[in-house]
Amino acid sequence: MTGIGTWDLRFLGVNSLKEKRKIMRSFLDRIRCRYNVSIAEVGAQDTWQSGVVVAAHVSNDRRHIERTIQQVTSIIERECEIINFDLEIIP
Repeated sequence: MTGIGTWDLRFLGVNSLKEKRKIMRSFLDRIRCRYNVSIAEVGAQDTWQSGVVVAAHVSNDRRHIERTIQQVTSIIERECEIINFDLEIIP
């Protein structure tokens, strides 16, 4: 199974693309190191107060995928506001 999480994000108090990219790079690197997921910023890359992040996790256990994506969500929401979240599980 593959779990694909998509987060639409808003960065409050960020005043430049440089600042947004620094925050984004920091939590994406932490997530990559801590969890076995592929994660990247895929949208709104040139907008300094918003972003779209997608993560994919592969496992044979649906509960493990859901738990891992929830842990990723926890890290993301410490850094910015989550406007929308979608999780798709592909068998």
